[in-house]
Amino acid sequence: MEDGRPRHKLIERLELRRAVHRERHPLFRIAFGIGGVIVTLAGVIMLVTPGPAFVLIPIGLAMLSMEFVWAERLLVKHLRRAGITGWVLGHPLGPYSIDLAFPAARLAVEVDGWAWHTDPARFAADRHKGNAITRAGWDLLRFTWHDLDGRPAACLREIDDLLVRAAA
Repeated sequence: MEDGRPRHKLIERLELRRAVHRERHPLFRIAFGIGGVIVTLAGVIMLVTPGPAFVLIPIGLAMLSMEFVWAERLLVKHLRRAGITGWVLGHPLGPYSIDLAFPAARLAVEVDGWAWHTDPARFAADRHKGNAITRAGWDLLRFTWHDLDGRPAACLREIDDLLVRAAA
């Protein structure tokens, strides 16, 4: 439940399988992404023809959301435009994978999307990951989609401030 309304069980199952999906073979992931596009397009076509458009479109988008991490991609776009380099995606740290890391500066950037933090277990697991990052001597910044979309300059300034501090 996000805002008091129950979530559809299919959406919950798709979100829970996202972590497993991201570890699958690349060919499977490509086929799954193509399937998500096909399901979404079929739903769009059904907006003007008979069929369950309002069922297929969300399912297709949920399938695509398993493959594409929109907020992380937005952060990468901002970093590239700003000319900020030295970062890597999915940097390993013990049993965890840092969303975006600047290894030389020991700066971890975690992007928190609402879709991933849908239950207390996921929220708690993310707190454990954040604690492990700081225990390992890394600085940790956390941004949401709304941060990256609504105040990108402030997010980049925070990152740059820590990179400058690490270089000093």
